[in-house]
Amino acid sequence: MYKSLTRAVLRHPSHVVTSFQIRTSNMKLIVAGSTGFVGTELIRQALSNPSITSIVALARRLTTEPQTVGPGADLAKLKSVICEDFGNYPESVKQELAGADACIWYTNVLLLCIF
Repeated sequence: MYKSLTRAVLRHPSHVVTSFQIRTSNMKLIVAGSTGFVGTELIRQALSNPSITSIVALARRLTTEPQTVGPGADLAKLKSVICEDFGNYPESVKQELAGADACIWYTNVLLLCIF
C-alpha cells in the first residue's frame, strides 16, 4: 500500500516541529520517544488525523494524553507501551508493535563511553 507524506513546518518560539499529513486510511503509527516535547506534539496531531486509526506511544515511562487536543481528536486510539530497555524488547512490546505501518523514532539515547 502506498503512503504519501506531505511535510509542513510549524514554528514554536524555541523549536521547529515537523508535521506530516498522511494520505492513507487505517494506519497504525508508532511514536517512539512519546513523552518528550516533539513526541507529545506528534501524538496530539495524530489523534486528530482520521487516517491514523491506532497510535502506539512507545517510551520508558507511561505516555499520557496531551493537555490540549485538536478538533475531532479520538483519544481511544492512543495506547501507551512502556519499554524500559530499548536494547531488549520484551515479547509483549513486540506484539504491540506488530503490524505497524509507520514509525517516528524520536528518543533521547544516552551513550556512555568508557575510556
